[in-house]
Amino acid sequence: VQQLYDNGFTINDDFVEDFLKFASTIEKFSTLINIGVCVWFVIVSMLLYSFMSNSIKDSSKQIGILKALGSTMSDIYKVFAVEAAFIGLFSIVLGVLGYYLVGILVNGIVTSLFYDFYFTIFTFDIISVIVMVISIIAILAVSLIIPMSKIRNIKPIDVINANN
Repeated sequence: VQQLYDNGFTINDDFVEDFLKFASTIEKFSTLINIGVCVWFVIVSMLLYSFMSNSIKDSSKQIGILKALGSTMSDIYKVFAVEAAFIGLFSIVLGVLGYYLVGILVNGIVTSLFYDFYFTIFTFDIISVIVMVISIIAILAVSLIIPMSKIRNIKPIDVINANN
């Protein structure tokens, strides 16, 4: 329809006018939608980081005991890496499923508003999923490395006594 208008043709129909108004509204609010997605991503990132770092901090006494018994930091990293992997897998599955379902819901609502003309706002593409997976892995890696590096240099007896 936009190409017809660009080439000098006009269509005098209420549906086309509504459709073009809706498309221009979506274009205007795309920046706002992108900002909202970025804010949501930051909030989710902080929640994932907080969850993992609190899990490590709460286990600092056990880490101290394991270090006193002769475990290496790589062994302790492996324990928390498995926890991070389970959290990451759950987050990825939930995120991809939510992304897909929200896309179907929003596209369905928009389609019903425009007399069953399918108008796609959300597209489920592999690049978005890959970015989601990589970002979750990166967030969990950072949330694993930073708290563990703080505990790494502390002596086992200090870690055990700090929680008493």
